[in-house]
Amino acid sequence: MDEILTSIVGLLPTNSPEFELPRHFTAVASNPTATRQLKYLTAIGMEQLVRTQYDPKLNRLVYVITRRGHPIDAIGKSLDRTSIPKWYRYGSSGRSFMIGEHAQPCVIVEDIPSACVVGAAGYTSMALLGTNLTDLDVLDLMGYNIIVALDPDAHSKGIAMADRLSAYTDARAVLIPDDLKYFTPDEVRRILNHKTKENRNEMPIHT
Repeated sequence: MDEILTSIVGLLPTNSPEFELPRHFTAVASNPTATRQLKYLTAIGMEQLVRTQYDPKLNRLVYVITRRGHPIDAIGKSLDRTSIPKWYRYGSSGRSFMIGEHAQPCVIVEDIPSACVVGAAGYTSMALLGTNLTDLDVLDLMGYNIIVALDPDAHSKGIAMADRLSAYTDARAVLIPDDLKYFTPDEVRRILNHKTKENRNEMPIHT
């Protein structure tokens, strides 16, 4: 099976490079701005599922990227408007931020706040952070039913992404009313359930 997946997806190796969190990272509580942003995760009940740190050198709220509970990378969001880029990746894992890893389906979104809301709604979620899926992301998505729920203005990109993934697993793109981070977990469940039923009821049109 490993040889088949490696051949289909076209990637070697499948393991992420060794990664250790920088020692200068501190607790989020050490910075008031980072603490205020973390309250968003606390409000939707995700503080136990999402590992966060504060980077005092770069002034960033850091989200730890994990697989099977182990840190493999980290990405930091700037806490001021002068730092470029807005998102800074600390490692070279080639993997996107992911929450859950067990629940079905997996919902692909654009940013971490959206992924957190989707995770709080009971789904596995993957945040692309504006990038395309890497081969390693595709490998991580094997075994999931996939819902691609990108922002409305990126729906065509979502369709192309679902087409790519459908070669390996059940994948579909849905048109959502707005970025999912603007909804509550209950609203996200209703949106995704409704869109899933819509997709199932769609019939091909023959001319």
